[in-house]
Amino acid sequence: MKTVAFLWWENEVKFDRDRPFDKKWKCDDYAEYTEMLRDRDIDVVCGEYRWYSDGKLEKAFRWDGEQWEKVEDVEIGGVYDLFRHDKEKYELKKEMEEKVGILNDPEVADLCQDKLKTYQKFRGYIPETRKASKENVERMLEEYGKVIIKPRYGSSGEGIHVVESLEDFEASDSENILVQKFIGDAGIPELDVEGPHDLRVLVVNDEVVGSYLRIPGEDSVLSNVAQGGSKNYIDLEDIPKKALRRVKEVADELEEYRPVIYTVDFMMSSGEPFVVELNSQPGVYYHGPGRSEQWERPWMLKIVDAIEELVE
Repeated sequence: MKTVAFLWWENEVKFDRDRPFDKKWKCDDYAEYTEMLRDRDIDVVCGEYRWYSDGKLEKAFRWDGEQWEKVEDVEIGGVYDLFRHDKEKYELKKEMEEKVGILNDPEVADLCQDKLKTYQKFRGYIPETRKASKENVERMLEEYGKVIIKPRYGSSGEGIHVVESLEDFEASDSENILVQKFIGDAGIPELDVEGPHDLRVLVVNDEVVGSYLRIPGEDSVLSNVAQGGSKNYIDLEDIPKKALRRVKEVADELEEYRPVIYTVDFMMSSGEPFVVELNSQPGVYYHGPGRSEQWERPWMLKIVDAIEELVE
């Protein structure tokens, strides 16, 4: 039986407690992933990326069917990459790919998590995005009137805010902070959505397997659930056709990296889909607040398919 390591970022998994995660629902979800994969003769351990070395984990958690147990010196046959990506971690992920195999390929992780690289690859689909130098911010404010400031790397809506004047912009590290055109007239009339939103489409290999809307909380433009947004599942047939065509174009660009998992996040404006970002580490589980087993468990099984393909 091969073992796949689900690896997270610094201090998300802590070895000084009796379960891998602080939140019980998260422990329940990854116990569920373990059960799904064990049905396919694949074992799972959960740990932190810093515990990895040369095809092994120095320590990890393993679900034994009833409780979490601590294990040490675990040889693995694949990595499911759930730890935050940046330039420093790219070489480590390449080493993991060469030694044991990794989902996703580091090239995909780099493309999805580096928002400037995403823009350069899919320039025609994404609102204008530049490094947030004072000159770029000033020019784009003059042209568009309103811009979004966001981290070049990052997730969960952290560090994102709207700027309407140069006085509101604090110059900082323009290598790692971006300025992006603000999308106005946002909405999806056919889904009764007005204003800012995030239409997320989940892709496993070249198959669209799920979709949902994230709507910002009151007086916010951030649709991430972690930032107070709401989540509304939608049927695949209700995804706007133009958005689906764009997903197909992205999938064609990434088809060489199979197995692969990612989302394409859109904002619709005047009927046109604009890609907000790609995400190579979507959270797919159903025990968490605001989530549905009916919708998300089938998506989990698709991810299990991809993991199985990784270790074949």
